[in-house]
Amino acid sequence: MGSVLTMSMLPIRHGKKLLADIAKNCYHLFMSTNHIDQVKASLESTKGEWPSVCRDTGIGYSWLTKFAQGKIPKPGYKQIETLRVYLQKRRPQKGAA
Repeated sequence: MGSVLTMSMLPIRHGKKLLADIAKNCYHLFMSTNHIDQVKASLESTKGEWPSVCRDTGIGYSWLTKFAQGKIPKPGYKQIETLRVYLQKRRPQKGAA
């Protein structure tokens, strides 16, 4: 049977550093500038509909407008991924009309 390494097996200072390193690497992997720019471009195409985007996604209007203006240097993964999925689902519906 294989061994499983758990956080309780690591000294706390090593565990916290490990988690911080993992989080940093995941952020950079998923949040490339290109990825963020694609979401911004998709969002820009829905300008005028942002209140409904906010209502449908649960993302605050203030955050959305600041993100669109580039005033959030490191937007969170959850918000970006929520917007990406929402806007991607919405895109075919607009073209079908």
